[in-house]
Amino acid sequence: PKLLVMLAAVLPVMAGIGALHALSRAIAAAHRRGWLNDHSFSLAAGALLVLLFAVLPGWNSTGPAGLLPLLAWLWVPPAIAWLLPRLSPAPPAPGTPLLVLRLFRRPGPVGWLFDQVVQRWRFVGPVLLITASDLAGRTLDADELVQFLEGRLGERFIAATDPLPPPVAAPDRDGRFRVQEFCCYDSSWQMVLEQLLQRSQVVLMDLRGFGPAHRGCLHELGRLGASAHLQRVVLLADASTDRAIAAEAFAAGSANVPAAQAPPLQWVEERRRRHPTMEAVLAALTLV
Repeated sequence: PKLLVMLAAVLPVMAGIGALHALSRAIAAAHRRGWLNDHSFSLAAGALLVLLFAVLPGWNSTGPAGLLPLLAWLWVPPAIAWLLPRLSPAPPAPGTPLLVLRLFRRPGPVGWLFDQVVQRWRFVGPVLLITASDLAGRTLDADELVQFLEGRLGERFIAATDPLPPPVAAPDRDGRFRVQEFCCYDSSWQMVLEQLLQRSQVVLMDLRGFGPAHRGCLHELGRLGASAHLQRVVLLADASTDRAIAAEAFAAGSANVPAAQAPPLQWVEERRRRHPTMEAVLAALTLV
């Protein structure tokens, strides 16, 4: 009898876990194929949580019948799929890819720059990003979350001989382009950088706190200077930025291309308040 009681308690839980796992994989596949974007995922998940908190307090008195209000959630996905394209502005075609570079392992707020600048750029074009833990909470999507829970996050790392995933040129249904993030090893980030430069038209590089010890940034600055196809390069600086070293590295790369073909470079100084800084960066990025 005890075994039957245990099975009666465990089997529904296991069945629920299996169903949840299958649903999470389906959601991840839908996001990967472009059928689902982060806005629709967040809205649908929020609506489901609200319904759960509404019905769970009465579970003891109503039993399984108390879960019937959860069926109201079924109207949420089609409603989102119908509303978002109509409420969002049509993006320009084709989108302008933006490559975002920054100092790694640097303490300090980089998240606001992503929130205030990168998220706005998604209405203009796709964003390319070599990812790291400092932005993990802001770039995590449904596909990555499932891979993390299944212990398969290592599949996202790109080795030196691996091809990069193809670019995503079309926007999602909400009118925003996607952030394509690339996980690299120490042995592969330079190869990834070269390919991302070929896919980019505009570059934003956060050089707050930059100094001569940041050899990775020096390499990136040299490659930026040598990328004649770039429309513009915007460097964000603060009082601690060693501009002379950065300008020297950029100029060394520019020496490899004709002077008339060197990409235009513009510095933006960080203001005391974030909103003016955001406006200055966006103005520099969209400068014609």
